[in-house]
Amino acid sequence: MAWLYWRTNGSLLLVMLMHAAMDNTAALVTSPTSVTVANPFALPQFLLPWFTTILLWACAAYFLLQMKKGKL
Repeated sequence: MAWLYWRTNGSLLLVMLMHAAMDNTAALVTSPTSVTVANPFALPQFLLPWFTTILLWACAAYFLLQMKKGKL
């Protein structure tokens, strides 16, 4: 969100929209409570939120490092 704020010259509207979108992703990326028969080649459902979180943190770290270097 810091990157978005910086790139939009301080637009709080866009930052707040992104914040709201991130808050609502918890309803989209959830773990099921019941165990179902799974495809042996698919990822277990309880790992999906963790992989999503890791991917988002990696992207955030990359963009913040690029901001610090001044390349973005």
